[in-house]
Amino acid sequence: MRIASSRRFIKKSRKGLSLAEVMISLAISAMLLTAVAAAFTASSEAIEQNDQFFRASQAARVSMNQILTEAPAPTWRWSATMATPATMSTTLPSRS
Repeated sequence: MRIASSRRFIKKSRKGLSLAEVMISLAISAMLLTAVAAAFTASSEAIEQNDQFFRASQAARVSMNQILTEAPAPTWRWSATMATPATMSTTLPSRS
C-alpha cells in the first residue's frame, strides 16, 4: 500500500517542466531560430545577387541584339590564328 501512495505522489509532482528543462529547451530553440535566420539571410542575399546577374545578362543580351540588328554589316572580318585573344589579328579587304 505504501508503494501505491508513493507512485501517486510522483505523478502529482511531475505535472510540469522544471526550470532547468525550460531553460535548456529555450536555449536550443534560440540556437535553432538563429540558424534559420542566418540561412534565410544567406538565401536572400544569393537570390538578390542572382537577380542582379540575370538583369545584367538580359540587358547585355538586349543590347547585343539591338547592335546586331541595327548596325550595318562590317566590311572586314576577324580571323583568330590561336585560341587566345592576345593573338587575334584582323584581315582587311584589299583596296583594289
